[in-house]
Amino acid sequence: MGILRWYQQQLLQLYKYPMDEQFWRNIPKTFCDNANIAIIGGMGDTFVLALLSGGNVHAFALTPEHIKRLSQLVNYNIKGYEKKHGEIKVEAWTPNTKSPFQLQDLKEDK
Repeated sequence: MGILRWYQQQLLQLYKYPMDEQFWRNIPKTFCDNANIAIIGGMGDTFVLALLSGGNVHAFALTPEHIKRLSQLVNYNIKGYEKKHGEIKVEAWTPNTKSPFQLQDLKEDK
């Protein structure tokens, strides 16, 4: 099976269960303790979304259109969550904002 066909099948599986809560509860998950986005490519044609989990980095290359769609999806889901559970309180984001979970916090003796 070619990689394109495999990818199409994976997408179909995800779209087949968009509202099946049990499906989403059972898929493997990794806790993300930090994230970053960088623009790469001479023409600024690729975004790299890096999700950090402990000492591991999971990086995804996205087109500008895909990163915009991801932004829309995240905002949509946050609005739905806040409508149901109340506002999520966070400090204003700046380029130097760090995750509240830092590896050095785990290494320090307190």
